[in-house]
Amino acid sequence: MADAALARTRIDALRDAGMTTAEIAHLCGVHPNVIDFARLGRNGRKPATVKASTLQALNAISYRDIAGLERRPGRKVDGDVPRRQIQSLYSLGWTGKAIAEQAGTLATNISWLLAGHGTTEEIRAGVARAYETMRTTTPSEATGPDRSQAARARNRAVANGWTIDTAEDHEYAIAA
Repeated sequence: MADAALARTRIDALRDAGMTTAEIAHLCGVHPNVIDFARLGRNGRKPATVKASTLQALNAISYRDIAGLERRPGRKVDGDVPRRQIQSLYSLGWTGKAIAEQAGTLATNISWLLAGHGTTEEIRAGVARAYETMRTTTPSEATGPDRSQAARARNRAVANGWTIDTAEDHEYAIAA
């Protein structure tokens, strides 16, 4: 037997990388219920131990395996990483509308993410592209309305404790 906390940590890292429970189970060669039990337990009680072979199979999943997964556009994914990317962009003065335009989605999807909800693979990928493009720039403040919108976005970021490093801090925390 092995420590279930180690298994939960590995499962959480794989889920943060965008994998579903079914994908993790498939790559491990175990039933999805085994992954759910290790992660959630039964009746609100998480297990103290799991089979050592389950932990070994979880640790055997490589980043190459993760990158090789086919991700359907409508597939539901965790919204934590794109949410932090959006928060970082707000700290630069980018508005939800501008981020949405760059990401190829609707502003309501950006609001939905900021509210703490999940998203789809397609929106996650769009936000990632927008983040890579916008994170080294600031919005135009040539007109009064532009300055006002950028100031509102930065004020929202300050009020919520978001900084340009919000997304990178999360990436480093996952890697640690």
